[in-house]
Amino acid sequence: MGEKGDIRSEETEHLRFSFVRKSESGKTWIIAVFNKKTETFLGQVRWFGNWRKYCFYPERNTIYDQKCLGDIGNFMKMLTKHHREKKRKE
Repeated sequence: MGEKGDIRSEETEHLRFSFVRKSESGKTWIIAVFNKKTETFLGQVRWFGNWRKYCFYPERNTIYDQKCLGDIGNFMKMLTKHHREKKRKE
């Protein structure tokens, strides 16, 4: 994951994922998702405890094609994997 102090971000062709802050528990991240071209806020990626993985919480009235959904899905998968690997080391 790209890191610059506490400011982190990742990009795909059309999306930018910006690490906003740690969750209240301090164990996971809250990440804002933006359209790179328009800087429109699309939603958040954050931990969903019931499923024990990162999930996407879209803004209302946003529409996604399969490429964007795939990019978001791959990002969530990478975050979840990173979280689980980090937890195993503790």
